[in-house]
Amino acid sequence: MKDEQLKNTVITLYERGWSIRRLSWELHISRGRVRRLVVSNSAARGTTTGGNPLEKRKRPGKLAPYVDFIAALLDKYSNITGQRVYELLRQEGFDGRITIVRDYLKSIREVGSKTPVRLVETGPGQRAAHDWSDYDIRFTMHNPEKATRVTFFGYILSYSRRQYLEVVDDKRQKTLFKALINAFIYMDGITREIKSDNQKAC
Repeated sequence: MKDEQLKNTVITLYERGWSIRRLSWELHISRGRVRRLVVSNSAARGTTTGGNPLEKRKRPGKLAPYVDFIAALLDKYSNITGQRVYELLRQEGFDGRITIVRDYLKSIREVGSKTPVRLVETGPGQRAAHDWSDYDIRFTMHNPEKATRVTFFGYILSYSRRQYLEVVDDKRQKTLFKALINAFIYMDGITREIKSDNQKAC
């Protein structure tokens, strides 16, 4: 998620009543970063000459006249594609590019999703989660022209967000058990529950 998009999402959801802890959990960023974004936004809004926030002057985009039309489409067809919205907008006289439409739809669907998010709060030591993460990395000392696939094992405590990472050779069950044991040793303990996704090794 891009920095500006992340900031907008955090501010919007925070103003809707989401807690800093919930934002941290759902957006996979630290609580400190959430606080910084919220504080920086408050400071920016507070530094005005008249005591009221300065309104950001923005030229109306090409989509501005069609915002209500798009909202009506989304209310009627919640799963409508960006391509179909673009086609209908063209019929209404829109002469912009499809990328503008797709970016706008993405922004309102991410922030204003109608699907409720179920948040599970756990106490200290109650739950941890683990997963694999694949990254294509270029190692300049070996072969800078070709990216190498590197797999990480990640183990995170749900309450404190403390994390353990390990580079692994594969995703087999034996590798998973070894990595979990290493995580237990690193954390100096084991949680009551360990959550995993639907991975073959489990």
